[in-house]
Amino acid sequence: MHYSFGPDQGLTLSDGLPDPGYYSIEVVFRFGEISAWGKIIDFKDLAVDEELYKQNGRLDFYLSATGPSGAFAADIDAHLVVTRDDRSKEFIA
Repeated sequence: MHYSFGPDQGLTLSDGLPDPGYYSIEVVFRFGEISAWGKIIDFKDLAVDEELYKQNGRLDFYLSATGPSGAFAADIDAHLVVTRDDRSKEFIA
């Protein structure tokens, strides 16, 4: 199944995690362009900027870590898995 979203649109999950400290999210998506900032996952209902973005072909967890160049290419499917483990304080994407 494919979805297309305009600016400020996307899928939402509310209260769907049995334990918000431990989870994995798997998504397959594509961007038409990769140079500008684009939010991939919002964890705090638009309350903070520290979220998961793409920027210039990189995965960027704003203010925390930036991945290598070339993670994303325009109009090519990207497969992303994000995992959080509250006990070890690990966040892996």
